[in-house]
Amino acid sequence: LSTAPNSVERIGIYQILGSGKLSWVTNSTLAVPFTDGKLRFDPTGNYLAVAGTGGIAVYQLNTSHKLVKVGSTLDKNAAFVDARWDNHGHLYAISNTALHVFTVGGGKFIATGGAHTITSSGLLDLAVLALK
Repeated sequence: LSTAPNSVERIGIYQILGSGKLSWVTNSTLAVPFTDGKLRFDPTGNYLAVAGTGGIAVYQLNTSHKLVKVGSTLDKNAAFVDARWDNHGHLYAISNTALHVFTVGGGKFIATGGAHTITSSGLLDLAVLALK
C-alpha cells in the first residue's frame, strides 16, 4: 500500500516465483477509496479487506492475480483503525467509536452485525479468535 501525492492510496500485487523472487503482476495497481488503509487477507487468501479513513472495502483476488472489488465501500463516515477475519467469512472492523461486523461471500459484502458502540476511546487494535 502506498500513498500517491494526491492522498489516494494504491495497492499493487507481486507474485512469488518458484525461485523465491518477486515478480510484479502487470496492471495490478488499484486505487483504494480512502486513506490510512489497513490491509488484511482472510484465512483463505481470497479476500482482502482494506479499512481506513472513509470506510471499508473488500476485494477478491481472481485467477489472473488481480483484485476485484466486492460490493460497495461500506461505512464511509467511519475512520477504521483495524480489521480482522474469522474462519467463516466474517470481518470484524474497529473504528474510533464502534466495532462493526460484516459478512463476505457469494460476491457480496454486507454489514450483518451492525455497529456496537465502544465506550472507551483510544482502541487501536483488534484480535479475533475462532471458536472450536
